[in-house]
Amino acid sequence: MYKNLKRDLQAVISIDEAEFNTVINKTKWVQLEKNETWKPEGKISQELAYVNKGLLRHFYMNKRNEKTEKFYIEGSWIGDIGSFLSKTPSLRNYIAIEKTELVVLIFSELQKLYNQFPKMERFGRLYVENLLIEQQNRSRSFKLDSAETIYAKFKVEFPILQQRIPQYLIAQYLGITSESLSRIRKP
Repeated sequence: MYKNLKRDLQAVISIDEAEFNTVINKTKWVQLEKNETWKPEGKISQELAYVNKGLLRHFYMNKRNEKTEKFYIEGSWIGDIGSFLSKTPSLRNYIAIEKTELVVLIFSELQKLYNQFPKMERFGRLYVENLLIEQQNRSRSFKLDSAETIYAKFKVEFPILQQRIPQYLIAQYLGITSESLSRIRKP
């Protein structure tokens, strides 16, 4: 049940069985159906989740229009860390694109794990560093690259997602219309 989480943690830090059991004892298992919301905007984020199986996205609402910012596949971590740290309501909405299994950890419990196991704090730091790099690359790409280049990068970064995500959501993520995406996709 937790083998994917254990594998992904061990890819970054050395964690023994007792330490791993301490981590999973602080988690809960959440299953979402397709189109089910995990966390709507408007509340201070209190949880972080590991995507064990499935696919989610987070989006913002802008005058009743959704703006998809990110997709989360198996092995991803999901949660609004900025909301938790700043104690401000999250503007993110998380929704399952397909049936999804999450391993959920309350941020306050994560803070305790950081104190108990410094290697977990290292894992958290490396995760946040990777998020920062990803966000900087995405921001730079949207400022400098054409829609065609952004789509080509999407195909390289998420090769399996084109079959799992509806075209209109890919277009939203890319910041273009569905019609523009159809034109770009044609050979």
